[in-house]
Amino acid sequence: MKIDDFESLFRSAAKPVFEYQEVRLNRVVLVSDLEDPSALLEAVEAFFRQLDVATDHLALVTLGASDWPDVATLLERIRDISPELVLTHRLLRDDPSLHHSLGSVVDTLTQAIETPVLLLPERLEDLRPVQAVMVVTDHLTGDHRLVSWAVHLTPDSGRVVLAHIEEQPLLDHILEAIGRMQGVPTERTREQLEEKLLERPSDYIRAVAVELASRGIHERVVPVVRLGEPIAEYRKLAEEHGVGLLICNTKDPRQRAMEALSHALAVELRDLPLLLL
Repeated sequence: MKIDDFESLFRSAAKPVFEYQEVRLNRVVLVSDLEDPSALLEAVEAFFRQLDVATDHLALVTLGASDWPDVATLLERIRDISPELVLTHRLLRDDPSLHHSLGSVVDTLTQAIETPVLLLPERLEDLRPVQAVMVVTDHLTGDHRLVSWAVHLTPDSGRVVLAHIEEQPLLDHILEAIGRMQGVPTERTREQLEEKLLERPSDYIRAVAVELASRGIHERVVPVVRLGEPIAEYRKLAEEHGVGLLICNTKDPRQRAMEALSHALAVELRDLPLLLL
């Protein structure tokens, strides 16, 4: 057996581990561009009562239009308050007709602070009762923080949908290039690639379910691991599972802008609240 074969066997045998992280939610900031955000605040409080959050111990601070004349002041106010979560809506102080964008303020918030940002849906009536929370990412394995937040926010009788969609068009592009190489069995290569791409996220989700059960956490874990076109698949999954909250990763260490998949989902899925971590 060659050294490369030993390495492949070793990597295949190494199973991913889930590390549950305690989530503390004591102080939340609601940011709006309204002079009177009372209706928004009422809708948010009702939404929080649907989640697994002890609202009686939750300090909810409201920052309306007059509280932040510019983005720099807003960032300073948030840092002074030191919340565990920021709630806001798309297109703060921007033209509401710009449906292709989240707005410059939201883009800045998601990248300039480490605090998670919960982006409210475009219409408040879309803040529906939450029975399922879905973790949406293109690299699920190792995303302990996203999964831990999902577990924390899911009602006791609810479901945690852990979704990993490998991009089918990208795989097809790679396989088309491999097909032009002499001596490479294309069909067998496709089968092996698909198997290996889906193997680790599947193992990780199983590790999540085992760890949660060992801690006496009873939210039901729903695994979804498959190939497809990510945006279309996540939209379909949200409808199929009655998802009331999506959780996405926004930080990409390779760039200053929001992680590409999360940005696309936040723009496309305007009828769902998104927690951007």
